[in-house]
Amino acid sequence: MDLNGKPGIRNGAVDWAQVLTDNCRWLHSVLYARLNDRQATEDVYQEICWSVLDNKPSIPIDKPAAWLYRVAVRHASSYIRSESRLRLRNRTYAETKENARDEKSDWTNPQSWIFAQEQSDLIAAALTQLKTSERQVLFLKYNEGWKCRKIGEVMGVSESTVQTRLLRARQKLRQLLSAHFGEDKNE
Repeated sequence: MDLNGKPGIRNGAVDWAQVLTDNCRWLHSVLYARLNDRQATEDVYQEICWSVLDNKPSIPIDKPAAWLYRVAVRHASSYIRSESRLRLRNRTYAETKENARDEKSDWTNPQSWIFAQEQSDLIAAALTQLKTSERQVLFLKYNEGWKCRKIGEVMGVSESTVQTRLLRARQKLRQLLSAHFGEDKNE
């Protein structure tokens, strides 16, 4: 306590270990009310402790317990979101595995599926960095299977313009993806 009787504050500086110790019980209650799982509550509480003790916020905090409450709520929300994403990914994996049993792909290995999912995400991110016209040409060519002549007719450009856009789009995409995968640009 400091001279003003504030717990966890000594000489104007916050003693975070003491603040966490003093507020442990109600923080657990708040977390349990949000997470409804004792193990998750312990995990999130440990994350909070680690985060607070490791970073030791240097900003002046008049009410450390109120600040700690906001931190706990944010960590609990983050945990709920990450668990939700994990459940969705597992459900998607299970559905994909069901649908792919007859295919020759290696969907029996979750690592293969996750790697394929990450590759797909990287490709989608790289596609967003292309110009709209380049992206459209790629989608029409590879998703719809259209010939350059048909793409040119629909887009109102010549066939050679479509071919040029395809070439540039593939080059940019190759460059963006090779930066991530570390492949040689000459391949």
